[in-house]
Amino acid sequence: NSGVAEVTTSLPFGASTKAADFEASESDFMSAADSASLSLNSPLSIEFWVKFESTPSSGNNYSLVTKWNHEGTGTTDRSYALFLINSAGTLKIEWDTSSNGGNSGVTVGLWNWTPTTGTWYHVALTLSGGTATLYIDGTSQGTQTSQNTTIYNGTQTFYLGAVGNGSGGQSNNLDGILDEVRLWSAARTEANIDDNMSLQLAGNESNLVAYWPFNALGSPSSSVSPSVSPSASVSPSASQSPSSSSSASVSPSASVSPSSSVSLSVSPS
Repeated sequence: NSGVAEVTTSLPFGASTKAADFEASESDFMSAADSASLSLNSPLSIEFWVKFESTPSSGNNYSLVTKWNHEGTGTTDRSYALFLINSAGTLKIEWDTSSNGGNSGVTVGLWNWTPTTGTWYHVALTLSGGTATLYIDGTSQGTQTSQNTTIYNGTQTFYLGAVGNGSGGQSNNLDGILDEVRLWSAARTEANIDDNMSLQLAGNESNLVAYWPFNALGSPSSSVSPSVSPSASVSPSASQSPSSSSSASVSPSASVSPSSSVSLSVSPS
């Protein structure tokens, strides 16, 4: 298959024109090489729209936004990860960070949440001063304290819809649709989140370090420009997933300088 697919109908809000569809059965994912923009530290915010097409079975999880080596308890190069997990039949959002790249430095935040498949939700996670807060559709779902205040600055690949397995591959793939993924170097307030979650950004907002509205998502041979600046393009890329022969590079609109801009690779299974 062609990997992550473009969705142009039934989007989360009126200004959105495209979203990215990830099929767990096809091991779809998007990735970006390590960069300063993706090396988040406290304070931070991660937000996106998501529509789950299924939920994980007991003992399994779906990766949402990760920069994390998921391979075994003795692994290194763990920074941060956000998952939807199924713990003995209870669905939860799990937020993981490591202060030293290894398991000994990991803190975990958990919130019970049971999303309905086929429904759009806005999810936001903020971290400030060791306190993590989860917001669903602009409303706080509570806080988790005693979280890491320093996040390991590693070289692990950044993924949407998957998590790195330590050997150049990935696993725990998402079965759902993502839109408007935003990374911030500040802890957004509930008002910030609620006021802006149904708007497309200009891309130059203060503290915005990476932004993927997916307006440029398409086939490897296409080239498009989104309605935000700077423009993004989809073009052939040399990066490949282990089982694929082609991929596409998607450059987001982001409030970063050209030397630190982030490019996502759409890797087919």
